[in-house]
Amino acid sequence: MKPCKNNNNSGTLYFLFSIISFGGESLKGFSFALLVGIIFGTYSSIYVAGALVVDIEKYIYKKKVQS
Repeated sequence: MKPCKNNNNSGTLYFLFSIISFGGESLKGFSFALLVGIIFGTYSSIYVAGALVVDIEKYIYKKKVQS
């Protein structure tokens, strides 16, 4: 995962926590939905995409060995 993506997520999470803490009722639901989306997106970027890259590299290596 790129460091700049991690920094962007961290900054956005700080902003959303401050909106949830200090914002009005109409902003809390919206910021909670964004918070859940960022958490699941970060999880997907780290674990799901990483495993996919490993599987693709194994597949390419097997193709090279067979050739």
